Amino acid sequence: MAFFEKRGTKTRAVVNSKALKKRKSKTFDTELEAREWAKGIEAEITLNIHTDMGDSKNLMFTALLTQYKDEVTVGKTDTTRDVEGGRIDSLVNRLDGYMLADIDSTMVSGYIRHRMSKDKVCWDTVSKEIQIIGYVLEAASIAWKHSVHASAVKDGIKLFDVTSKSLKRKPVCRDRTLTDDEFDLIKARGCKHSLVAQFAIETAMRRSEICRIRIEDLNTETQVLSIPVSKNDHNQAFAGRKIGISKRALAILNEAANGRTHGSLFQLDTPEKLTRGWQWIRGQLGIEDLRFHDFRHEATTRLFAKGLSIDQVASITGHTNWKMLSRYTHQKPKSLVALLD
Repeated sequence: MAFFEKRGTKTRAVVNSKALKKRKSKTFDTELEAREWAKGIEAEITLNIHTDMGDSKNLMFTALLTQYKDEVTVGKTDTTRDVEGGRIDSLVNRLDGYMLADIDSTMVSGYIRHRMSKDKVCWDTVSKEIQIIGYVLEAASIAWKHSVHASAVKDGIKLFDVTSKSLKRKPVCRDRTLTDDEFDLIKARGCKHSLVAQFAIETAMRRSEICRIRIEDLNTETQVLSIPVSKNDHNQAFAGRKIGISKRALAILNEAANGRTHGSLFQLDTPEKLTRGWQWIRGQLGIEDLRFHDFRHEATTRLFAKGLSIDQVASITGHTNWKMLSRYTHQKPKSLVALLD
């Protein structure tokens, strides 16, 4: 229960909680600030679930992050393992000193606030980080039999929304597109990473899929490429997919094979190696703020521009729903004028 006291030109807010035997107070310049603060404290008290944490008070959360990486992350697909492993390593550094018992809604709310206000990180990035925190808490509770604040992530997000209204959890939709001049520079470069970039622009394939391509996966007569493993295999009854490729994409693959009849096509061990190669050539060409993943957006937009239906584009890109696929197409109004007339 909160009440407010006038002290000259200032307002003092007092919050009492009989259940938790706590009393908090703070003085503000305006009554509005006092009421907002009180509302946040009441939400914190309401959302926090107080559990007997037992040995969790003496268990380092970073140790559980590492255990999760070693036991769970290691068994995931190449791309997921690498990306999630990197995020876990970052969390280990940021959460050094926290015990498992400390990971509650207040801590999660504060973590979100710090990352967005101090580190200037967008919500999309923070949400992936706290998702991992949630995964580790779930594993700690179910698999490793530790006491945890089970709703820490869900309630922490609610608490953040109440106490940090100036910071909005808005998804960021990247709309960086490839210019004609940049495309000409890439084509003129004439090296392996230039071919990889051109192939990505032509096919909309993911980094991990491009790295796995073997010469044997391509049927040159039918222009069909078999992708043995795909990101969304867990959502379908079969692994991978087959896609038709353009004559330009076929020419790129033949050039990359360079007479070889089997083995890795682009000879790239990991998606990270592909990314580093692109970053190097991007620097050589003087192209700024163009990520390799932007090619997937560019390719998807081009497929729609060619008149392919949603189902046809999805069969090539591997998307399982329109909501996600729609984020990958950036149709320009000018290009649609001819279709409207």
